[in-house]
Formats: sequence, structure tokens, C-alpha cells
Amino acid sequence: MCLGENLAPFATRYLNAQLTALYENAKLCVSEHPEARDELNQQFSALAQYAIGTAGQPTTAVQAIFGKPELQFICNHNVVLRLEIASFRGPQEFNNLFVNYRIPVHWHTSELTNPPDFGNLVRFEVFDFENAELLSIWRCGCESDVAVEVADRRILAEFLGKYLRTLCQARINALFALPQSYLEGGDALVLDHAYAEGSSRLRVPSLAGITAVQINEYLFSEWLECSMRRALRRLDTDDDWTAICLSYYVFSDHPAESVHFEFSAPSIEILCSEEVIITFNAKKIQFYEAGEVVAEYENWSLAFVVYTDWEKTSDDGCITIWLDFSRGCRPHTALSKTPGCCEDTYELLTVYRQRVFEIIECFYIQTLVRAKLDVLYSTVPDQPPCPAGPEFPLGIWGDAKLPERAKDDIRTTNLGDFDQVVAVSQESINAYIATLYEKPATILKDWQYGDWFEATFARPQIRLLSDKRALFWVNVKHCSFVPTDGFNVPTLENEDGYEDDYTGEVNLEGRHQANDTYLAFEVGIKWDSEGQFWCAPGEKTGAYPAIVEHGEKGDRELKRIVLDFDGARYLHKYSSLCVDSDLCHRTHILQSLVVYLKKAYFPAICKERLDVIATVPAWIDEAKAPPYGMLHAEFHIHCNRTITVDNWYSSVADYPASQPILVVWGVTTPGKSLPQELPPPSSWIPRFDTALSGFSHGTVAIAKHVFIQRAVLEPLARINALTTLVPEWTCLLPGISSLKLRTWNNIEGCPEVGRTVPTKWCPQPSDEPGHLKYLWNYEVDLPYRYKGSFDEFEYEERATCRTENWLSVPTTVSKGSPQVQISGTIVLTTSFTKTLKETKEVVSSTSARATVKWNLSFGIETVGSVISIKLSELPQPVFTLEECPLCADIAHVFGTYTLKDPEALLRNAFPSAIPLGDVLEDAPQPGAAAGGLWSYFYPLGGAYRLGTLAFNDNGDLLLELCRSGQPPLATKQSVTFVRSATTTAATALLAVKREIGISRRSRSRSFGIGTP
Repeated sequence: MCLGENLAPFATRYLNAQLTALYENAKLCVSEHPEARDELNQQFSALAQYAIGTAGQPTTAVQAIFGKPELQFICNHNVVLRLEIASFRGPQEFNNLFVNYRIPVHWHTSELTNPPDFGNLVRFEVFDFENAELLSIWRCGCESDVAVEVADRRILAEFLGKYLRTLCQARINALFALPQSYLEGGDALVLDHAYAEGSSRLRVPSLAGITAVQINEYLFSEWLECSMRRALRRLDTDDDWTAICLSYYVFSDHPAESVHFEFSAPSIEILCSEEVIITFNAKKIQFYEAGEVVAEYENWSLAFVVYTDWEKTSDDGCITIWLDFSRGCRPHTALSKTPGCCEDTYELLTVYRQRVFEIIECFYIQTLVRAKLDVLYSTVPDQPPCPAGPEFPLGIWGDAKLPERAKDDIRTTNLGDFDQVVAVSQESINAYIATLYEKPATILKDWQYGDWFEATFARPQIRLLSDKRALFWVNVKHCSFVPTDGFNVPTLENEDGYEDDYTGEVNLEGRHQANDTYLAFEVGIKWDSEGQFWCAPGEKTGAYPAIVEHGEKGDRELKRIVLDFDGARYLHKYSSLCVDSDLCHRTHILQSLVVYLKKAYFPAICKERLDVIATVPAWIDEAKAPPYGMLHAEFHIHCNRTITVDNWYSSVADYPASQPILVVWGVTTPGKSLPQELPPPSSWIPRFDTALSGFSHGTVAIAKHVFIQRAVLEPLARINALTTLVPEWTCLLPGISSLKLRTWNNIEGCPEVGRTVPTKWCPQPSDEPGHLKYLWNYEVDLPYRYKGSFDEFEYEERATCRTENWLSVPTTVSKGSPQVQISGTIVLTTSFTKTLKETKEVVSSTSARATVKWNLSFGIETVGSVISIKLSELPQPVFTLEECPLCADIAHVFGTYTLKDPEALLRNAFPSAIPLGDVLEDAPQPGAAAGGLWSYFYPLGGAYRLGTLAFNDNGDLLLELCRSGQPPLATKQSVTFVRSATTTAATALLAVKREIGISRRSRSRSFGIGTP
């Protein structure tokens, strides 16, 4: 035993020596003391002889005589206990049996008080006989345990289990470890059973319930992805090169020297629950100096013993196993294969071999950790990728089952500084993909690539991730294909001929099959506005609404949100390959499938523009943009927490709180730049409590300053001008006056009131929950004074008119159209006062007060893709004389003065009809918001139509998106008077042309572009 040696063989010899001594003692005890065979005493002699019978009496019911036991370590945590049964007497009789048990082992340290010179520490190797695993039973001369019948094996296993428990009671499972003094050499002395000469080559079939075959298949998939990235030459940065280190690795610690590794897939062997042997299979290793290859080796297998760790989440049972390089990475030279060249000397080969092991141990493993390629296996719960319930043609906002929590989420939605936000659920995107899948002759259902590949697919599915990423599942019902040669696929030249990129001959007869398989890919989501949107005029995409409306227009750009299949990354842990074959054949099938899909099928999807999941028209010429058309737009994937490829399945379980959605936002105000900050976190799309209850397609949100301000408050400010009365005195003769009331919009010659004061609505605190309140308030106090020339009196006539209008917008989410209420009150007070000129004493006075109250309402509803204004019949205004004069006639210099009648003045001045329809006629058309974004949001599938609408607490307009082409509304919806018969959408649009009155008749006003 020298410095630099592995002490494992010495430690094993030391433990076996103790076990041999205990066996010899037991054998001697049995031969010299017959009472040792008693069941109460036999624990002291059990190593040599053991029997089961009646307590306190010698027994031969079941008895075994043992040969010398032996320990053989597998690794630092497991040992094989080999038992030899010389004879066995019981229900059956056996001779010369051998039994192997796999037993966990751990160190135990005990402190000593005396003597102090021995370091105060004694170490034990403790063997866990309680958790021993029976490996094999066989007779002498047989190569396996098949010679022992199943029934006999069961009898022996039960007997030996009691035997091992008896050894535990006798404390034979604790043996002294190699003395501490042997290990005081520091780093110069090593004790490692994993790769010691003479250690058992026995392997464990599984780790944390995952078999070695499953782990090796996972490693192959990771290597395959790295190899394909390298083959596609998408390596622009150092991070890109790091990401493929499982396939290709370059090490350089000197500018003129480097070592290049080209790997095939790594593999593992499981030693125990804590350690594995991982083998890096280098197809080629090249040593460079000054840019030239000075040495090259092929087919090296580099084995290392590495600790592992694993985690199983309690909520969903997901298992992740990874290599724990922090606890070391030890070369296993006995299992490594490093063949040299004929011309190599032993010394030169040794130098290169030592250099390679040093690079792997010290540098390569760090690169694996940085690239997150140290994971051996990762799995997720067995569940559908994107569960979803039924599609509701009418939307879900007005559904009675929608929880109040979801309605509150809509009310508290916040647009921030954005003019418009469109949110689309991933369930809606999947419904759109389903629409494409059901179209005839679509490659989403059937696809053939020459004579090499043909497949029938189930509907693909998508799952949104944060950072503009998504998971895309390709569901293969059946496929038949010619296996690929490496990472190339044949290139189709035309319908009659092919170009072949293979290096060898193609055997069309040697086809592989795969059924009921789904493959997961991580793809990016990006803008795509380059090139034409369609393939050629008249082809598949040329006649769709988005292209007809917005394609090839110089004043706008039809931006597309697409799935970026160019950078698709295969994810084995979310895939399932249903193939009954060995690992080598499975990996070949998997490689061929992934290569065909990435290099041929995905480009075909992009060519037919089936990669487009949304279109957004953005106007370049602000002058030509519609009132609510987007001038600048951006998108992102919104969720209340970060959803990645590693944790997306937890968001499925955390329904509905953590559901990602596609959010497009923009500005519609000319001259306004797109805010850099994302929209504030909000629950844009209300949901049921469970995914299987159904889903909403999405939400259109138009900011308060865009819709309510432009389409409601600003136009309805004219209502204030039409219903605000201003008094005006006219002097007919000295002492004789006339009082008139004029509406605000008819004021002339009154600079003190004039048109300089806008009749705008001002927001007010609301004392009524679920409503936004706005107020217009104006008051005029106008006196008319004169003096008598022939008497001692002064006279004052005064008119005080106060107008107060209220506008109320509901903010509750409910079925039906929200009703906007407008009401007003005008109070007119007239008075006359007679005073003495000298003393200003009031001689007499009188006054009267009258009011007029009015109200009207209109509903805002949706019909198809149109927002419609539904007017209700206006009740007659109510005039009331609230204060009558105490004395109507007062002595006047010219006779008798009669007080002006305020009620009569109000009846003469107040409009006989409030032309609300005419007021709204000139409002910007809300249905043209975003240039019909909801109509053209999907270019190749059915367009959206608008469902239930509501206002949030901030006053923003929110509309639910429903799929166009679904069954018509189940409940009757009037687009004319509340008391009128239901009309068709065409009748509603024709009604726009008619004159709008409101005193005795009412009708509908529709805004928008498009046919409902």
C-alpha cells in the first residue's frame, strides 16, 4: 500500500478478514458448544449455522449450514454480500447454493474518551441488512439462478430474510473500517470503491424509479438537439457553442493550441442510488497546434464516476435527476477505452490520454453545467398538453357560472399608457389551429415528402411561454419513413425528380414505422413583416379577409405574429415515442423523425403560412389611418409569473391564476410614441374555475381617453350645450324689460358667458358602486336694475338659472348591453325687489322658482363585428313650479309690475326634442377601432366577432372576442327601440341613414365597418 494508490482493495480485504474471523469463531462455537444451536443463542453462531424452530429447543425444522461469507464492493454506497449454503434442510433439500445480496453501506464514526493518542475517532462500516436486495440464487456449476425453481426461491428468500435480521441483532453488520492512520496521507491516499480493481461490475437497473434505458434515451435526445443545431450552423455566439457542447466541444488554454472533441451520445450505468458511471463517447478527438492537426484519435470512451442528486415535487410528482459535479468527477480508467494509432508510442499515447481526462474533469463538466446539460432525466406529469373545455358561441362574460372573481378581474383591468390592447387566450389559438386542421387538403392532417416520408397527424397543440416562446406538439397518428443518414434529408427538386443529399444509397424498402407518437418542440414567437404574405395570387392565402383588406396597401403594413420554426428545439421530456424496440433502434427512429420534421415539415408549414397565429394592421400614414387604427404595435406573452419550458405544467395545475395569453398593444393617437413599459399586470381574460368548463377567446380593450372621451364624452358635450339655458334681459323701454332664456349653443352677444367656456363633462367621485359619474354644472345670476325718474325708488329684476347634468356609465360585467344614463335638472328663479333710493331699504319683493327635469339612456351593444348604439324612448321632460310668488303684482313707477313666470319661460326655451342621435352621428366610429383588428386578427381561419362589452373601473371599454361563424345569438337582441320588434343587422345599418329623434320615437345607431 503506497502513496497514490487507491485504498479500496485494502479496505475490502480488511473487512473480509474481520468477517472471516467472525465466521471461524461461529463455526468453532457450533462444534464445541451444542447449546449454541438453540434459537435463543444461535445469533452468536449464525454465520456458520442457522435454524428456525421452537424457541428454547434445538431444531431441525428448517436448517442451513453456511460456508465463509464474502463482501465485494460495487461503489462507495453499495456492497454485494455473497453467501454460500453448504446444505439446506427444510421443505426442500439443497446443497452447494450461492446467494448474492445487494446491501447499502454507510460510514459511522464513534468518539473515544480513552486513549487520547488514537485520535479519539473509531470508524465503522455499517451494512444495512434490513434493506438488503436479493439479487440471485444459483447452484454450484450453474451460470444463472434459473436452476432454482420459483417456489424454492420463495422459501429460501423468506428464510434468508430472517437470517439477515438475526445477523443485525448480533451486530455482525457493523465492522471496523480501515484505521484512520491509513488515511492521514491527505490527497495522496484515495479510497474509492467505484473504480477499484476487483470491484463488482453489478449495476442497478433504475435510479429514483427511472431506468437506465430511459435516462440514456433522454441523453440521446439532448445530444440529438445539440447535433442538429450544429448541423444547421446556427452558432453565432459563444453561448451558442456552449449550448452544443454535448455534441461538439473545443478547449483552448493557449492561442496556438486547442483540442476539438466530436461526441456521440453519452450513456450511463447506475452504480447505486447516489452514483453513476457516465461515459462520454468521443467519435473524434483532434489536437491542434498552430492551426494544424498534430494528433487525432477516434472512438474513445471516457468513463467517469459522478455523484447524482434528484428531486421529486410533491404536488405533481415530477422527477428531475442531475449530475452533482460539485462532489467530484472521478475518471474510471478501467471502463475507459482509448485506442491509439499504430505509430504512437506508449508514452505519447499516455500523455494525450492524461490530457483528455484532465480537460473533461476540470473544464468540460463546467461547460455542461453552464449549458444546463448536466440533467440526466426530467419528466412531467402525464396530462394533456393544453386542456380546454367547450367553446361558447356567445362568450362567457354573461354566463351565470362565471365567478365574481373573474368579473372583478375585468373591472380592475389597467391599460396604463396604451390606447388599445387585444388579449387572446391560448385556448383560442388552439381553436384557430383546430380550424386550420379541419380544412380540406391541409398538411396539418396529412403530409408526404417524396417517397421518403409520409404521415397522418392528429391536431397539433400549442402552449404559450414567457419571453415570446411557445411549446408546439406534433401529434403523429401514423408515419412511415426511410431512416435518415445523419442530419440530412433528401431535397425535392420537382415533381419528377429529386436531389439526394445522402452520402450512400437510399433503400426505400428499409422503412421504419411510428404510431401514436407526439413530439414536443420549443419555438419562438416573433414579428414577421418581410416579403409577401401569400405565396402567389389566387393561391391558398390570397383570398382571406386580412389580405383583401390590408394586403399590399401603401399606407399600412400587415404585421404578422408567427411561430419561429427555424429555431425549433426538440424536447424529449414532453414527448412520447411509441416504438417497441431496443434503445439503438428507438434512438435511430427518434433521430429520423426529428430531422424530417425540423428540416422538411416545418419549412412546409411556413411556406403555406400556417405558422401565422395573428395579424395586426399598422398604419404608416397617420393621416390616412381610421380614427382608432393602430399606428404602432407590439406584443408579448403575459402571465402573472414567468412560465418557462421547465415549469409550464405547473401553470396548468394552477388554473386559472397562471394562464399565459397573447397580448397585442399599441397607440392610436397621432404623434404619440409607443410606451416602452409593458402594460400593467392584469387578468385580461376572465375564466371559469376549471379549464374544462369552457374558455373565452379574448378581450379587446380600448382606453378611456380613446373611446369614452372621443366617442361618448366629447360628442355628448353637445347635449350640455343643448340643455343648458342662459337668461338674457332685453330693455324695451326705460323701466320695461323682457326676459328670455336661450340654449347655450344659441347665445349671441353675451361675452360674459359666451362660447369660451367648454361644456365638457367633469369626472366626479361616485357614491354608487359600479358606476362612473360625470357632471356638467353651470349657473348664471343675471340682474336688471333701473331707477324711477319721478319717485324715490330703485327697482331690480333678477334671473338665476342653474343647469346640472349627470352622466353615468356602468362598470359591472353582466349579460346584455350596459346602459349609459344621462339626466339633467334646470332650476330657474325669477325675483323682483323694490328699495328706497336713499336708505336702500327694501320696500317689497317677490320671487318664483321652477324646474325642468329630463333623462335619457342608450345602450352600447355589439352586433357581429360592429359596436351599435341602442337608443331608448325619452320620457317627456317634467316641468314643476316649485315656489309661487307671495305677491305677483307690485306697484311700479309705470303702473303694476308682474313677476316673470319661470315655468312658462322654461317651457318656451327647453328643446322639444333632444337630438341624441344627431349628436352621436358625428362621433368617431368605435367599430372601426384598430381597423377591424378583431375581424382580421386571424388571417387563415374564421374572424372574430364582438361579444359582451363592459367598462372597467377606469372607464376603459372592454369587449369579449367570440369566433365569427358560430351559431347566432340565442337570445333576441333589439337594435332599435326597447319596445320595438327585433330587426336584422342589415335593418340596423339602414337605420343609420334615417333622422334620429328622441322625443316620441327612438331607433338604433350602429358604428363600424363590416357586415355583422
